[in-house]
Amino acid sequence: SPDAFMTEFYVLGREGRAESYPRDARVGERLTVTMGIRNLERTTHTYKVLVYAIDVWEDRQEPMALAGPFTLAREEGVEEVVAWAMPWAGQDQTVEFHLSSDAQEAGADEPYRLLRLWMDVEEPEG
Repeated sequence: SPDAFMTEFYVLGREGRAESYPRDARVGERLTVTMGIRNLERTTHTYKVLVYAIDVWEDRQEPMALAGPFTLAREEGVEEVVAWAMPWAGQDQTVEFHLSSDAQEAGADEPYRLLRLWMDVEEPEG
């Protein structure tokens, strides 16, 4: 099936598991996750990841981090710690991890893969 040839894209929290993600943060606090990409396509591809903070209430977004480019042969993978800080306070703030690949159509508007975390962000202390 075509699904057998795809790209795995995942985010791991503390202890390297698909849980324990940052849920509560303060503005400017350093947050990290481990991001993983595994190329299960038929050929070598190059990937990069852009991390955005998104405020759904105020309809604003800001790029916070960039990882890559990573050139991965078939069945090759990479895991890398990605760090960012939330730029504003609010409940249900969103962090989106946009994976782009040279496998996708040139000029495609949508990311090749998309992961999303939600968190509550408070003003900095002091």
